[in-house]
Amino acid sequence: MAKKQKTTAQEWAARVKRWQRSGLSAPEIGRREGFDGRQLTYWKWRFGQKSKRGTPKKTAGQQGKPKRARAKAAFGAVSVVRFGSVSLATDSAVLASCG
Repeated sequence: MAKKQKTTAQEWAARVKRWQRSGLSAPEIGRREGFDGRQLTYWKWRFGQKSKRGTPKKTAGQQGKPKRARAKAAFGAVSVVRFGSVSLATDSAVLASCG
């Protein structure tokens, strides 16, 4: 039994272009051309990732949830003022200017 040759990224780029021009679903074009259509959606995503700001490919150890950015306060001390059942948090400098 002959060993299959690995399909190159260039070949996948051509397949993705043919798929997009054809108007067919990924599974349909995959059946017609002899591969799993889900691979088209992966390669479309993969090529899109490469074009976004030169994002490097992640290694297996870097997979997982993205890190959350911590919010930084854009102002100084905060005061909380109560009006009956309503609480209002605001910058202390704003309260001082309201007198």
